[in-house]
Amino acid sequence: MTNRPSRRRFLQAVSAGSLAGAAGCLGGLRSLDEEVPSLQADGVWPTFAADARNTGHADTTGPTDPEIAWEFETTGRIYDGATVVDETVYLGSTDGNVYALDADDGDEQWRFPVLGQVRTTPAVADGLVYAGGTRGGLYALDAVTGEKRWSTLETKQFSQSHPTVVDGTVYVGSREGELYGVDAQIGQVQGSIDIGQYVSTCPAISDGVIYVGWRGGSAPDANGGGLSAYTMDGERLWQASPGDVNGSPAVVDGTVYACTGTAAYAFDAETGEEQWRFEDSGGAGSPAVANGRVFVGSMESTFYALDAESGEKLWSFSPGKWPEYPAAVADGVVYMACWATRTYGLDAETGEKLWGRSLENPLSDPAVADGTMYIAANNRMLALRDA
Repeated sequence: MTNRPSRRRFLQAVSAGSLAGAAGCLGGLRSLDEEVPSLQADGVWPTFAADARNTGHADTTGPTDPEIAWEFETTGRIYDGATVVDETVYLGSTDGNVYALDADDGDEQWRFPVLGQVRTTPAVADGLVYAGGTRGGLYALDAVTGEKRWSTLETKQFSQSHPTVVDGTVYVGSREGELYGVDAQIGQVQGSIDIGQYVSTCPAISDGVIYVGWRGGSAPDANGGGLSAYTMDGERLWQASPGDVNGSPAVVDGTVYACTGTAAYAFDAETGEEQWRFEDSGGAGSPAVANGRVFVGSMESTFYALDAESGEKLWSFSPGKWPEYPAAVADGVVYMACWATRTYGLDAETGEKLWGRSLENPLSDPAVADGTMYIAANNRMLALRDA
């Protein structure tokens, strides 16, 4: 495996050159004498799948027998889940707006229009909300007022890659096949990696390595889509070619988990070597990983819990049509949804159904925070909590 440069070494290399010289580099653009603040996303559910590793697991509680507490309607479909920070719910809609809602009662706090639609989950870090538009632009908005702090990459389309914030940098992939690193405070593009094809997933970031899934056949050495690992300076460490990656990869305890149209996979995070595959979960979206278990759906109407180390099936649950949405895990409960207009709470240990509710199709991935589950049903954001 290639030796990974330290962050200090990389910052020194970047500060010595121009922005053009930073192409292929995704770290900072700061002087070595300047303190680099931490802008890691914070809050209960501050980003897609709860954290920068895309685990879908948060240290919080969800509802045990919920009813709809409130609903908020937009004029377009809500494709992806919400983020929840400081008692505020943030979401995007195909009506072209980013919204902030009061988590308690769903009252609108503000909205901000972007270019095109918002089809991804906003990320929130240090008082700023980050979201991309399908017709171009990555935006940073004040989390309290909705005022635009900056925008950049107005000619690039961000339609499926959720932004992720780690150590002062926003990472996001474009439809044009680039993975960008943008300074979270000022919006300066720090660099990019040419993935080679449509970046359809949210990057997972752990221990200074970026893991990204993609679709299509024009990436180097690819056979269809695949999964790649990069250092912060844009050096490719490894590439696996299982096919088009659905959803986003998750990385936990030295293993990267990802799903394609034919199977769920586990890869060694350091080498990219395949550890196992589970073919019954073909067509699943993003896996959730918690407490030694991987939770994945399928296009075969079955939801699975797998042993994270071996890939062995631990239990399965049949909720109805296509349980392909990413699940959320909190306090020993798996929160999941399927295309059969149903959402469920399942015991993470046994798969026992704890509760189920019928909503409106299509749904989204759930977010869980402080006793409430937030989930979209077509053009409505719903809050489900115990009565």
